[in-house]
Amino acid sequence: MFDIIMPNKSTPVGIMGNALQSIQQQSYQDWNCYIMDDTPEDWEYWDNYQKMLSHFLQDNRFHLIRSETSSPSTARNKGIDSSQADWIAFLDSDDVWFEDHLDTLAKGLEHYDICFTEISKVDPHCDLVNLNGLGIDGSVGVKLDVIQVIQRYEMANFIPDEYQGYFWYGAPVWFSALGCQRKVFQNTKFNEELMIAEDTDLLLQWVRQGFYPRLIPQKTVHRSIHDNQLTKSISQDRHDADMDIWLERNKDFLLTEEVLLSMPIHYRDVMKQNNDLAKERNMFLEHLNFDIISEEDYEIEML
Repeated sequence: MFDIIMPNKSTPVGIMGNALQSIQQQSYQDWNCYIMDDTPEDWEYWDNYQKMLSHFLQDNRFHLIRSETSSPSTARNKGIDSSQADWIAFLDSDDVWFEDHLDTLAKGLEHYDICFTEISKVDPHCDLVNLNGLGIDGSVGVKLDVIQVIQRYEMANFIPDEYQGYFWYGAPVWFSALGCQRKVFQNTKFNEELMIAEDTDLLLQWVRQGFYPRLIPQKTVHRSIHDNQLTKSISQDRHDADMDIWLERNKDFLLTEEVLLSMPIHYRDVMKQNNDLAKERNMFLEHLNFDIISEEDYEIEML
């Protein structure tokens, strides 16, 4: 049985409705979903939001818990404490699962402590990330190739356990694609200090304890991109403060030249390539060497 944890704060009604419907339509039907809700009652769409929720709450497998916190980490931790199944899955309130998502995770969790599936690239424009937060003109952006991210994930099954921390350092992790055994939360949970990068931080804490994620190479998640995403509302000061915390907690997994040279050459090349890709994708690791292009050039490239 799965407990599904869904943090939410003012996600557009239609988008969240699609997420909840994708849970209800799972081929694997043995689940409970805990909606950890922090939507303010003065939200302009509150009435429509309540109507949408009331429709889904007729299914007694959905549980609405007012989390009263602005932190997704705190909401997820409360959801974990409120649930009890041996298997836990996460779905952000703006993402959507394919019908076979939980079935796919269930098969993986029969063998692994942590596993995740591939995500589907549903909007080509999601690869163009606005750089206003870094003081760079908004008419340019950084290309983030989701396909390359998936190729990186596939290598996780090839990398030895002792190198997993170095491998995941700075890697983008989508928790909507992840399932895990409850036991992995026995000694650690989401760091409630962090508004961003809390997912990668938790994964690295798991690696320290000997829990290693494994990829199931099957697309089962649509990742949504929209203007109301929480990460788009975080100030630059908060972003920088969180990254300082993240880097201090995880600096032992920084892939230095010394660490690279200590590895067998067939792992060294893979690790270096993936580490370089991670630096390009994560603004908190490095603000240089981005593949910066104009929106016009990006549109031409997509043709």
